[in-house]
Amino acid sequence: MNTGQMLLTTGAMILLGLTVLTVNQNNLQSGTILRQTELGVYAISLASSYIEKASGLPFDEQTVTGPIVLDSELSGTLGRDGSTELANQDDTWDDFDDFNGMNKLDTVRNVDLFRILSTVYYVTDAAPNTPTTSKTRFKRIDLKVAGSVSRNVFEDQSSTSGVDTIKLSYIFSYFR
Repeated sequence: MNTGQMLLTTGAMILLGLTVLTVNQNNLQSGTILRQTELGVYAISLASSYIEKASGLPFDEQTVTGPIVLDSELSGTLGRDGSTELANQDDTWDDFDDFNGMNKLDTVRNVDLFRILSTVYYVTDAAPNTPTTSKTRFKRIDLKVAGSVSRNVFEDQSSTSGVDTIKLSYIFSYFR
């Protein structure tokens, strides 16, 4: 084998090595993106399930037993109606605003541990994104779900790290 053939062979081996490295790096990035997407889908699913639970309950403590006639009959306090010890037990929620102040850890087996926080507040139809202190026929729930796996597990340590949090909101209205 002469010198020219040796240089061509060496160049071909270098190109092959670079190609293999690039393919490996792309495969690793695809796996990272898939895992992050999976965690996001689970977080959104958890938030959606809590919104479904909340929206399936009566609007207010006063509407558990029947319809209300006047706005002044709406319950003025948001949150649990009973003991604070029961604050995060699913079976004690009997109306929409019982989800106010919820702070739960929920485990999706073989996936992650998620923290779920919720806030319920009154809003007006004119300003649905702004809490109001007056009782209205509109209540909004904001759910935040954060996983325990931070992005720096998937990425280079020098890149931005932190836990991704999703936030879903739902407005529940009551009309007689």
